[in-house]
Amino acid sequence: MVDNKSKSCILPMARIKTVMKGSPEVENISNEAIFVMTKAAEGFVALLLRQTLKASDNKKQVDYPDLANIVNNNENFVFLRDIIPPKIKGRGST
Repeated sequence: MVDNKSKSCILPMARIKTVMKGSPEVENISNEAIFVMTKAAEGFVALLLRQTLKASDNKKQVDYPDLANIVNNNENFVFLRDIIPPKIKGRGST
C-alpha cells in the first residue's frame, strides 16, 4: 500500500523522511505521516510556484529574483525571507 502511495507522489518520500528524521524530537515516523508530509510539501511548492508565476506575468521560466520577490512581498512566505533574500547588486553592477 505504501508503494502505491509513493507512486502518487512527485517528491520522493524517502527524502521527506530524511528531512523529518533530522529533527531531534522525532524518533518514529509512520508511513502515513511520511505520505501526508510529502503531499503537504508538494502542495506548498505548488502554491509558491503559482504565486510566483502570477506575480511574474506567467513567464515560462521562474528565476531566483522572481522567487525572492514573492517571498519578500507576500506575508504568507515571511518565514522564507532569511532563506530566499532579494539579491543585492554590488558596486559597479548594472
